Amino acid sequence: MPSLRHLRSLGWVLVSTLGSGLLALAVLGAWLWPPAGRIAPGVRIGLLPVGGYSPAEAVALLQHVVSRPIEVRYGSRTWTWQPAAPAGTGGAASRWQASVTAAVAQALAVGRQGGITQRLQALVVARLRGHHVPMPADGGTFDRLVAEVAAALERPARDARPVVREGRVVRVAREQVGLDVDEEELRRRLRAAWLDPIRREVPVPVRRLTPRLTAASVQAGGYSYLLGSFTTQFDPKQAGRVHNIRLAASALNGWVIQPGQEFSFNQVVGPRVPENGYQEAPVIIDGRFVPGIGGGVSQVATTLFNAALLAGLAIVERHEHALPVWYVALGRDATVWDGLLDLRLRNDTPGPVLVVTEVGEASLTVSLFGRARPPYQVEIETEVFVKEPVRTVYVPDPSLPPAVEVVEKPGRPTCAVNTWRVFRAEGQPVRREYVAYSLYQGEEQVIRAAPRPPGPDGLPPADSPPAAAAAEAAGGPGGCRG
Repeated sequence: MPSLRHLRSLGWVLVSTLGSGLLALAVLGAWLWPPAGRIAPGVRIGLLPVGGYSPAEAVALLQHVVSRPIEVRYGSRTWTWQPAAPAGTGGAASRWQASVTAAVAQALAVGRQGGITQRLQALVVARLRGHHVPMPADGGTFDRLVAEVAAALERPARDARPVVREGRVVRVAREQVGLDVDEEELRRRLRAAWLDPIRREVPVPVRRLTPRLTAASVQAGGYSYLLGSFTTQFDPKQAGRVHNIRLAASALNGWVIQPGQEFSFNQVVGPRVPENGYQEAPVIIDGRFVPGIGGGVSQVATTLFNAALLAGLAIVERHEHALPVWYVALGRDATVWDGLLDLRLRNDTPGPVLVVTEVGEASLTVSLFGRARPPYQVEIETEVFVKEPVRTVYVPDPSLPPAVEVVEKPGRPTCAVNTWRVFRAEGQPVRREYVAYSLYQGEEQVIRAAPRPPGPDGLPPADSPPAAAAAEAAGGPGGCRG
């Protein structure tokens, strides 16, 4: 049985231990628990430590920091951004004042919400790891600044360009490295600097765009002569189509076709899909123009086809459109379709051939260059004829007088074309080569006219095309034109 002395000793131990524990809890509580009306230690708003601040002090600190100007720099160029003062007046100031007030209220709530366990956990995490309270910036203001910086700095990469005089390359215009502003990263840096009490200077993040074709590569290849060149026009207002033309042309630019090598347009340009950057624009499907991905790429193929004809390259595969296209004569177009229709060429010349593309505001030029002056000049001849005349459909319209006919929809005959290539040396024909047969489907003409009385036999009268339709059938205005 323990003695009274032992019991007294044990009691003192228990009291001492309990006292130490209570003291430790008191110290821990004082270390963790914020004073009344103060933000918990370890809490930050943006990059600003606001732990231990009262809400009024935190608001004053934020207002001071976010109202200071920020400098955006790239090289020697500088843009100064002066945020609207949150304490001021106006729409932006009101929005920022609301953001400041909301952020401070969220900071004050750390360690003051939920049960005791949740509060302690939040306070420990804030002390040991820190607690970040986001404060949204005025995104519209950032967007305007980012757009201004991008407009001032961005420039496309420009490839080297051979300058030709009388069929010979006299010099090579040098390439230009392009610049592209990383707008999302610039916004992120602006948001960080906006709440940074020290760093108020933001470097502009840019990506350098490397030209595909350089003056050094053209000169090293010895491409001194123009073999063939062709230009087509496009409508600059058709944004999706122009984008696709530029994208496909850039894939061709700088390509070299070695002697004896076969060139595939589809392999070089790649699939025309959104993942590769292609956009929606009109395409021909089942004899109609409909929206589709990659519209305009066939104009690039057409322009290359004609340059290859003039350069004397062998045409291995080529397909005409189902309908005539406005930017080139009948029999001189080339359509392509992923995995189905291709433009394939073969370099039968003794040296390599360099493909150079140039896209202007409303035109596309494809030029082929070689090392030696071509021994011939090439001319393209086409023979265009009507395969089937225009079919006319009459639609009765009782509101029209008997002698009046209204063309509701102009028609087009079915047209066929033979394409030839003539090689000349010193102006004299050396060889005439058959290139292709092309067939373009027609379209019926729709005419509104007054109902016709029946003939003597009581039957409806047979359709007789008016003068305009007869002219089309004969290949006149609106008919087959080469």
